[in-house]
Amino acid sequence: MNRYKTIILIDHPSRDLLLSCLIGEQLIIDYDVDYQDGFFTPCGPTFFKRVTKLEKYIVTPSYNITRTPYIRLRKKINNSKLILLHSEQFLAPVSYFEKFNLDNSKKFNEDVSLHLVWNHTFKDLLNKNGIPAEKIKVVGNPKFDILKNIKKSKTTGLNNKILFITNFNAADYSDFEWAKLRKEYFLKENDDSNIIYKRIREKFIQNILSIKSYCQNNGKQIVIRKHPGELSIDYEKIQCDVIKLSQESELYKDLIDSEIVFVFTSSVVFESFILDIPTYAIEWEKLSADLMQPPSEDYHWHKPEDVENIINSPSSYRTAIDGQLFEKYFGEVNELSTKKIAEELNDFISTDVIKKNRNFHALINKDGIILLLKYIFNYIAISKPKILFKYFYNKIEISYKKWVSNDHFISKIEIENYKIKAKQILDDENHI
Repeated sequence: MNRYKTIILIDHPSRDLLLSCLIGEQLIIDYDVDYQDGFFTPCGPTFFKRVTKLEKYIVTPSYNITRTPYIRLRKKINNSKLILLHSEQFLAPVSYFEKFNLDNSKKFNEDVSLHLVWNHTFKDLLNKNGIPAEKIKVVGNPKFDILKNIKKSKTTGLNNKILFITNFNAADYSDFEWAKLRKEYFLKENDDSNIIYKRIREKFIQNILSIKSYCQNNGKQIVIRKHPGELSIDYEKIQCDVIKLSQESELYKDLIDSEIVFVFTSSVVFESFILDIPTYAIEWEKLSADLMQPPSEDYHWHKPEDVENIINSPSSYRTAIDGQLFEKYFGEVNELSTKKIAEELNDFISTDVIKKNRNFHALINKDGIILLLKYIFNYIAISKPKILFKYFYNKIEISYKKWVSNDHFISKIEIENYKIKAKQILDDENHI
């Protein structure tokens, strides 16, 4: 069995990579890390180079039969088992249809062998949306593991860094792009979140500029940490001595030296709670019930005009969450989540019956034919002389560069470095 591999797919390396390696290093069989997509590049297509016959277990942070067809093909071709380690579990009702594959419930159930979730709240939600309870294992939130050990070993919070967490991704889409995404994610026809979040981002930037002088006069440094998939151009425009855009790849590195943290609907409040860093939720604009996700609907909210006063006297204002809310969502798993995830995977692997043969008949369908056609066009696009196929080449190059710039790519060397780092963490008795 040891010659087979588990492939852990990542979406955003800055969010997923270290945790994936911590899980992988505790598995009973070899593992590797790969991306969910990015198969068509200016150097040629990579699907059949990256999808090897030895991968029999695929762990992915998200899965939709329509939206992520290459994950399904990857599974089908290798007769692999698909395990869904849900990366997004605080969902607004508007996201249910896409996340739970409600248009393909039967295939979704057949495809996914195991669901790994943070808490019983999400387990119950999956169960209500057609996933059998026996396929769902509660493992806690792996993002907390490193934070728990940092809390034990390091004093957190400096006296001058004010961290703002943004999650305004929808603002990056034009109306045309949003209409396309609405269709892809099965959103309502009247969903205009891109316009709403453009407005929210504008209010956020105006507020940052309004507190600039106060922070400068009081020796404070404003640091903006954008969501991994969010464009940075609007924040780059306002950078100066007082306002900086975070360059840290990992969230915890930004959190540990922050005096105060401000969020909108982000779940970062739970990470900062573990680190005992005061965190405040600012209601840049009131969202409709469809767009509000738990647990942000339970946050204690403040107005944008309160920001400067909170910086001046944080203890006079209520933080976004308290111990009771933390316990509500994460009180049931006390052991380290990466260890619990590895245990569940090892239990599954040790009792699984592997299908050794590959199944290239899986390509004889719409998604398989599209993959093969894209392969042909990708090879044509990089053929010489390129000028004959400039249209195809430019299209692939633009798409690939956009994918890379949205924090979807990290080099093989960096992946190997993270594997070494994960081993060191696991070997260090002062850490995990």
